[in-house]
Amino acid sequence: MAKTLYGEYGYTGTVQTVSLPAGLYLFELYGAQGKRGWFTSPRGTGGLGGGAIGIFRFSEQTIVNIYVGNGADLGAGRAGGYNGGGNGHQSSSYYGGGGGGATDIRIGGNTISDRVLVAAGGGGASYSGDNGGAAGGLEGLPGENSGGSGGTQTVGGSVGGALGQGGNATRRVSGGGGGGYYGGGAGNNYNAGGGGSSYHGGANGYTPLFSYLLGRQQSGAGLANIYILDNETDGFPLIMPFSNMVIPLKLQAGTYSCDLYGAQGGFSSSYSDVVAGKGGKVSGNITLVSDDTLHVYIGGRNGFNGGGNASSSSGSGGGATDIRIGGIALTDRVLVAAGGGGQGLAGTYIESRGGDGGGLIGEGVIDRYHQDYAPTGGTQTEGGYSNGSLGQGGIGLVNGGGGGGGYYGGGGGSGLSGNYYVAGAGGSSYYGGANGYIPTNPSTETGVNTGNGYAVITLLPPSNAAAVNIQGQNNLIGLNLFTPADTLENCLRIGTTNGIRAFKLVDISNVNASPLRVRTCNGIKAISLE
Repeated sequence: MAKTLYGEYGYTGTVQTVSLPAGLYLFELYGAQGKRGWFTSPRGTGGLGGGAIGIFRFSEQTIVNIYVGNGADLGAGRAGGYNGGGNGHQSSSYYGGGGGGATDIRIGGNTISDRVLVAAGGGGASYSGDNGGAAGGLEGLPGENSGGSGGTQTVGGSVGGALGQGGNATRRVSGGGGGGYYGGGAGNNYNAGGGGSSYHGGANGYTPLFSYLLGRQQSGAGLANIYILDNETDGFPLIMPFSNMVIPLKLQAGTYSCDLYGAQGGFSSSYSDVVAGKGGKVSGNITLVSDDTLHVYIGGRNGFNGGGNASSSSGSGGGATDIRIGGIALTDRVLVAAGGGGQGLAGTYIESRGGDGGGLIGEGVIDRYHQDYAPTGGTQTEGGYSNGSLGQGGIGLVNGGGGGGGYYGGGGGSGLSGNYYVAGAGGSSYYGGANGYIPTNPSTETGVNTGNGYAVITLLPPSNAAAVNIQGQNNLIGLNLFTPADTLENCLRIGTTNGIRAFKLVDISNVNASPLRVRTCNGIKAISLE
């Protein structure tokens, strides 16, 4: 097994062309961050660039054209980044920042319709300090202060985003849109530009075998890395960080080991991060019988993916990390790793310690004065007290912390006890599957993760084991089948599952021996494969 770096490609301002021999390759692309605005000094922060990762197999020598975007690496500036970043607007000596350029690879030509993989650029900041929208993912995020909207998979963001091009700001010292598959929209009222969208749909018959898209990943200029792989498994594990948006993951048929980690609970910026509940872990193997797209939600300490909101001065619940197949509803979750409860106020007292994410049951909170009112963890059948529900942590009340997200969310710090320092409880993890996808070898752990959540996906090598192994020796027949007289019967019926071979015949050195001999009569099927 081997994963060898073929080349690393930074921003040059022009196309970079490589000729790759037939083989298996991993491409890692990252779009550029948007630029800062200017009002007597740099203002705001440009949106981070997105990521696009894909594995391709080339059957012959293939020309790949690489376009690497730039943006915030040049500091503040109104000019849009190379490869689709939109311009910021300038008035007198003040200006909005330009959008970051996308990074993409093109095969079969050099036009934007030849793009097979795209990592989007982030939106530019406004002159007044509004931050640019982060790049997608499937969709870019909008710029701050009701700025330009993000690009999607079908349309550019407003204002002015288009296929391959971020919007150019034309008024009120606003930021430009980020480049991307579809560019983000420009700001138009003293606000920031939106992020562009990334893409992994292929073109001209070149489609990735495995791929996924990440939002808000890259600071500075864009980047492209190419690796040579010996086998498909060499491109794994796929490690998916928090991105504040859904991650589309395209996989081929096979069996995958999945380790998911929920996010730790949050804390108030007014206090130190000391006792927020830790995220839980869930593991299991998922088998796909055909190529499919999974949707992965990575929990954040900001509460993304089900963390409950906190009352003032306490922390929100940590978001859950989950995999959904067959849809994107909560009922489509196959595996869920729970988030931890949010810290209560300064975390000084035991009741201000957030409950850890489960396990099949989330950890509750200890209240020294009124345990009957203390927040409880989510379970497999209901949310924790109080306010926890399916997929959602409870809201913290009266300075309480938010409940952790999960299969069922943990309860929020209720304040009903009259104690105003109560933290949120942890959510519950889950491995019961959905839509016919039932994980095998499942397990959970309580309270193992600090920081944002993440996911680790590993392709398991196919098994060479046989259900039945029959070997003929010394001119003997290994398996001799005679068909019955009943025309509805089969002398041998073999059912396959999960893309595994029904049977494999291996030749032997003795020319008089038969690895498999089948004798038919009356026109009846000797073997039926299902």
